[in-house]
Amino acid sequence: MFDALPRFFVAVFVGALLTFLWGITNWDYQIRTETRDQSAFFAKLNAEVPCRNLLTSDAAINENVSSSTASSLNTCDLRTYSQQEALRCMKKFKATKSRPAHFAFIGDSRIRQLRDGIRFHLTGVEKDWLSNASVKGTSDEICKHENQQTTLWRVPIRLDFFWAPKILMAADVVRHALLPAKTGYPKSSIPDVVIVGCGIWRIQTCIAQKVNQTECFQEYKRDFLELLSLFKRITSETLILWVPQNLLTVKASWSKDADWYSDASMNTLNDAIRTSLEVAATRRVVYWKTFEKTFKRTDSLDGIHLGPQARWTDVQILFNVFCNDVPMR
Repeated sequence: MFDALPRFFVAVFVGALLTFLWGITNWDYQIRTETRDQSAFFAKLNAEVPCRNLLTSDAAINENVSSSTASSLNTCDLRTYSQQEALRCMKKFKATKSRPAHFAFIGDSRIRQLRDGIRFHLTGVEKDWLSNASVKGTSDEICKHENQQTTLWRVPIRLDFFWAPKILMAADVVRHALLPAKTGYPKSSIPDVVIVGCGIWRIQTCIAQKVNQTECFQEYKRDFLELLSLFKRITSETLILWVPQNLLTVKASWSKDADWYSDASMNTLNDAIRTSLEVAATRRVVYWKTFEKTFKRTDSLDGIHLGPQARWTDVQILFNVFCNDVPMR
């Protein structure tokens, strides 16, 4: 009996090792399969569009593509980033800057989805139940309405998420967390990229307070101007992206206030931001116009949040904008 024990433990160890190796292989296969299956939408980009213009140009993404060939430009190379290429970008960035890349996400659940999409592409760990119905967990485990600061040292990258479903909450985050101050980041830790967006919760507040739509949208615009004044105080080396409200891919039948939750309302919120940026004539905040177009992939599970294909495309745009300037050799 005792002679059989060592063989038993060896068998258990070997079995566990094989299971682990199979899991790693299957994870990598899933990442590569997702990239291959979805690249056709994204990879064929307008050959005259510089990388930064991926965020703002209507011509940046061709919805009717059949090729997965990336375009080579004088200004940059547009590509579909594999997991390994994205990881190499992050390692090269750290080698150049002597610190991990730093992304800050400020806003509602759609903004959190972008954080989760970057983490999934880099690690294979999926926590976004809004785009993947198979993700399970309690509210405490998911921490959906909480601030979360995470550094993935093996990548390496720092991903900070600040739950701010209303613009004035986002302004508080910028004021107390992002601006160099005693209570915020040291100046050397200001994020390389700030991704911010919110709006639909403003509609919920207006409905609860019985504010009419005209006044509601005017307040939204006033709040954004306050936020914009704070963004101007962040170092110009930080890329700040405003994520617009996406049009609804299904009718808001889940709400008795469907006239509020409509494409017309979303367009009004977006127009308020666009006109504010135009009047301010500032380049400190980039309006992510192509976000609206990627959402038209209409694979959202609920009509409001990003579906897996839309999220994947947006994450690829972020990698192109961030990584194409990072020396890869």
